Parts: sequence; C-alpha cells; structure tokens
Amino acid sequence: DHLDVLVFGNDAWTIQIKDLPYLQVGPFHTNTVAGLQLAMDILRRKRNTNKQIFMITDGKPSCVREKNGEYYMNSNGLDQYIVDKCYNQAAQARKLHIPITTFMIAKDPYLQQFVNHFTEANQGKIAISLFSCSNDDEVISGEGNLKLEFDNTYGSANFAFNTEYTNSNGEKVKATQLKYIVSNIVLTKADGSTFTYPKSSSYFIVDEATTASQILNLAKIPAADYTSVKFGIGVDRAQWELGATGQGDFLAAAQTAGMTWNWTGGYKFVAFEGNATSATLTTPRNYRVHTGKVVVNNVETYNYAEITIPFPSVAKVRTTITPQVHIIADAKKIVDGDNKIAVTTGTSGDIMGGDRLALIMANVSKMFAIDHVHND
Repeated sequence: DHLDVLVFGNDAWTIQIKDLPYLQVGPFHTNTVAGLQLAMDILRRKRNTNKQIFMITDGKPSCVREKNGEYYMNSNGLDQYIVDKCYNQAAQARKLHIPITTFMIAKDPYLQQFVNHFTEANQGKIAISLFSCSNDDEVISGEGNLKLEFDNTYGSANFAFNTEYTNSNGEKVKATQLKYIVSNIVLTKADGSTFTYPKSSSYFIVDEATTASQILNLAKIPAADYTSVKFGIGVDRAQWELGATGQGDFLAAAQTAGMTWNWTGGYKFVAFEGNATSATLTTPRNYRVHTGKVVVNNVETYNYAEITIPFPSVAKVRTTITPQVHIIADAKKIVDGDNKIAVTTGTSGDIMGGDRLALIMANVSKMFAIDHVHND
C-alpha cells in the first residue's frame, strides 16, 4: 500500500507527511479541480487495484485554472461554473473506478448540499462532518470583536511593490503605492437584521505599506451570527459636508497618509500609483489613479462606492470568539477589471477624472471578494 498526500490552493502539489505540521494557510483560493486532477494523475500511475481518494474540504471551491493558464476565481457563494467542473471530476473518477471519500469541515447547508451532489456524482462516501456540535438552546448575548482583513493581490499573485505584472493590455506594470479608504461598515445577521458600526469610528485607511492597517479591528459588536458585510470605499458625502471641523481625527490621519488633496478637493478614496511600459512605450511612465470628488465644467461627481459581500460561512461573534473575515482586494481590477484601461496611452498616466475614472469606479466596485472566515 502507498499513501500520497497533496494539498490545493490556487494550484495543487504533493507534500511529505513529515511536512504536514508546517503547512500554512493561504492566501489562496480553493482549486478543488486541481486537487482532484493531481490525485487522479498520481493514481493512474499506480498498479494497485484498490485506488481511493480521501478529500478533506470545507466544501467551497472558489478557483479553477483555465486552459490558457489564467485563473478564474470567485469567492462569493458557490460559482456554478466552478461547481460544474468539480462534478465533472467526480464523474471522471467514477469512470476510473476511483471512489472519493469526503471529510466535510463546514456545516453551512449550501456547502453540505454541494458535497452531497459531488458525492452522488462519484458514488463515493461522506465519511464524517467535522464541525462542532451546537446547542440549539444557546443563549447568544453580550458583545465581542470582529476583524476584517484586507489582503491585497494582483490577480492570482500576492501584491508587492516594484514587482512587474503584465495586464491584459500587454503593459508591464509596477506599483509603488496602494491605499484606499474603507468606511461605514454594516454587518448583517443571520436573522436579516443589521448592525451599523458607529460612524465616528468607521473610517479606516488600508495601506499596502503598513501591515497593521490591513486588519480592521471592530470592537463592541453585538454577539450574533453574521452573514455579510457592507462597506464604503471612500468618505461618504454626508460626512464630507460636515466640513473640516466635523471630521474628527480622521482628517489629520488622511492628510498624513497623503489621502487628501485640499479641503475643497476633499479626500482621495483610492490611490494606486506606479510606473508602466508597453510595446510602444519602452521608457517607464509614471501613472497615478486617484478616485474621489471630481468637478469638471462645474459638474461634480462624487465617486463613493458601496460594496456588499456575503460571507462564505457564518462569522460567529461571541464574548469568547473573535472572527476574522479574510477579504481579497484584487488591485489588478482597478485598471484591468471588466473595463480595461491602458495607462501608457494618451498624453498622461494620471487618471483622476473624466470618462476613464468612471470606468475605474465600475472596476473598484468589483475588486473585493471574501475568501474565508475564521472563527477563532
């Protein structure tokens, strides 16, 4: 008999049993398809007659690698495109007479349903559901804390300054600054009611250069099961209209961080800067993408965005449990999302207004996704 151990994040790879205690979590998506493909490739090379796959999963695939090498990712709920590819792998394993026994480590009904359908496609087994027993009569009371972690990426790669990335326009992009304002946090409970974080404490600057800024520590959250979060990118108009004296300590913090123009100009909501080259522009050109309040020909556009994202699993705020919600912020999508904006064309690499900024705002609204929730 022989046992191979493999793990899967964005991709899948084998590890030695002795290395299991040192295995670390992410930042990765979950490419279940890659894990199954590698497992079947390994088993095809074995001469054993009794071939089996044992899969430990939370039941939430969120990534597949396409034939062209690019990654398709979606951490919001269950993506049917990804799910269908998982079912196809389960059926393929069945044709090869390889049963899959799944160890489930989540109790969310929609994830359990996926694993049930996956098991039906393979005619395998669900060995056990590894989640803690709950007391239906649990009395949830008091207050606790919750952490929102903003993990910046560039597509499927970890985000790093002065690292060259290639966008879909063929430009070679290097970033030197990435900052954005997160504000007005609202949490939705399992019963549909909401908790709005106190407005006076609900303005944060996430700065790639400052690790501590990437985790928002929210205190005095009513104990409950939470299923989604809503937050703003930028400072809402109502807050700005309070004037400089109504901003509390946040205005000084924003000025220190370089996240303001002047008071009339207001706050910078997103600041994404660096340099880029292309096939036709071989000398690096600096680019600056700033969003905020813009006035063109006496017409004002207030580029504040609201983002609502469901949690892939419940965030259990308790007096003794502080959940950490892992949010992926894909900086690539700022200029290379649904709208593709070249920063090496035209007379300037600055994007701070005009038609291109409207396209940027549409991209910003889709750059955030929740990868997972830790209830520790």
